[in-house]
Amino acid sequence: MKRIIAAIVAGIALATDVNVCAGAEVQHAGGARPVGMEQRFYHCSDGFVDRICEAAEAIGEASRDFHACFKAVLGLFDVEWPDGSLSVNVKALGGVRVLNTPQNHAKIEAALNVLDTKPYMVELDCRFVEAGREALAAAGYFATNRIDGATLLSRLMARKDVKVLASPRMIGRNGDEIISKHVKRIRYPQDYGMVIDAGMSNAVLRTSAVAVEPQNFEEREVGVTVVATPTMLEDGNVDGNVRVHLEAKLVDEPEWKDFGVKAAWEGAASYDLVMEQPMFPERLSLDAYLSLNLGETVVVGGVTDSREKNEGRFVFLFVTARVTNGEGTDMTPKTRQLRSCAKDGMEVRAYDFVIFSGCLLGADEHAKQKTPEEIVKDAAKRTREWKEFWTHVIGVEWPSGSDIRYMGSFGLLWVKTTPLNFDKLEEGIKKVYGYNQLVEMDFRILEAGREALDATGYFATNRVDGATLLSRLMARDDVKLLEAPRMAVTDNSEATMKGLMLYRYPQDFNVMIGTGAEPQNFEEQEVGTIISVTPGWRSEDLLDLSIWVKFYGKPEWKNYGADAKWKKAKAYDLKMEQPFFRERVDINNRFIVKPGTTVLLGGGADAPDGRDKAVLVFMTPRSAGKSQP
Repeated sequence: MKRIIAAIVAGIALATDVNVCAGAEVQHAGGARPVGMEQRFYHCSDGFVDRICEAAEAIGEASRDFHACFKAVLGLFDVEWPDGSLSVNVKALGGVRVLNTPQNHAKIEAALNVLDTKPYMVELDCRFVEAGREALAAAGYFATNRIDGATLLSRLMARKDVKVLASPRMIGRNGDEIISKHVKRIRYPQDYGMVIDAGMSNAVLRTSAVAVEPQNFEEREVGVTVVATPTMLEDGNVDGNVRVHLEAKLVDEPEWKDFGVKAAWEGAASYDLVMEQPMFPERLSLDAYLSLNLGETVVVGGVTDSREKNEGRFVFLFVTARVTNGEGTDMTPKTRQLRSCAKDGMEVRAYDFVIFSGCLLGADEHAKQKTPEEIVKDAAKRTREWKEFWTHVIGVEWPSGSDIRYMGSFGLLWVKTTPLNFDKLEEGIKKVYGYNQLVEMDFRILEAGREALDATGYFATNRVDGATLLSRLMARDDVKLLEAPRMAVTDNSEATMKGLMLYRYPQDFNVMIGTGAEPQNFEEQEVGTIISVTPGWRSEDLLDLSIWVKFYGKPEWKNYGADAKWKKAKAYDLKMEQPFFRERVDINNRFIVKPGTTVLLGGGADAPDGRDKAVLVFMTPRSAGKSQP
């Protein structure tokens, strides 16, 4: 216990005075501190020691001693360890005490910044906004030239006919999951049963002693739920500073449909057997990876409300990312790219590969305990494979003294080579792992009649391009805008967006003579818009897009029941309704398209009861990081 207290006291002293004067008398290994060395204490993030040891093993350090691991990893960043230097893990304070020269302390601080030991706080502003077509048109949402998210939000917020549905602000540490929930839990039965007075005849009811028994309750959340995992990105090699995996959902209070019956019996009061089920309006649901510059506002959404009372109202989500320190002050994080010119004319750079961990060579494996010989051998093999990979991909050369190591625990690819080969390497990173920039896709789902299609050139022999056709259709009063979604997602990532109503309906009915029908075995069907996209760069000016668009129209209901009248009973309404779901659009294709080009994905037909109408789906992809033609 005395040793623990002494360590804490010493650590506190070091933490409050991290720049100890070189001439101060501090005991070291039983004697005075070596001349010209300083003690400094470095606060580190949680799990830092474990990550250092894992990284050391990955680069071939066989020892599990902390100082040996720390020395091996920081040695990659030109940190030297002269006689008498030392590093000690101070668990009680969550940091490392280091004794070294001032010159090496400067290198240690730079290396620790690259290793991301200082936890940045990422702040996300999320605004769910509802707007009608008139407000969107006035704000420039439908303009051919792209309107950025911040401008669109500012213009919409200035209008009185635009409503803010929710505006959660979230803050958390870099790399951690952040959750913001503002919900109510709705409980509802999965089945219903009928309870009848045991003394009654099954054929004729002489009393009102009949009731409904709700069974097998389930629970669903309504309200706003946002789950985000932000990751700081390397500055200089990617178009964006923060990558966010965002799951956002806005669900309104449910509407209720009664599957029960109404009846009146002779000698009994009329009764209403209520058997209700909730229909959940999932107004916006998003699952996507976003790459954001600090302070940049990105907009996604544009799906309409599935309820008739709110028809023509579109829902959007605006997301703004910022970075703060522990005091809440805005800050720009230091780059994780380290440039250190060595004497042999080479440079050292560290690339943030945490987001590409699923497709890296030589991923670290800890399934078994390795011997020192195996650790050294495996590290050499990984280095050789990395060199061969980049030589094959882009022709990177590896002159004498050059090296490459991957430290999976820190998500870093460490490279030492000449500036010329760095140019080739960074070009290869973009080609292999994508540009890691935000791709925006504007979708327009329109309903048009034969007359409108004919007038706009849809049936013309000469092809009318997508942008011209969309512009002509949008200018007509007899063309209905069904949906206007905008998707935003980092390239090579899948994003899914939904705006729908969740309908519940029974699969079976159990008819009970003299009482009614029990709806049973309820199922669910999503009705509205579902879009899933995965964009990838085929070249610098061509996008390869995998797209799935599904659009369900509102269901029609058919009653398979009947009006009935039992002996000695009055009229009895026996309802047994089933929904008919209209799958108006279902497109699942892959496209190669130049950013800024408007493509007609499909459409031209509708369900049999709407043959005079056609549903058309237009899409325009754009790169948020490049100018468009």
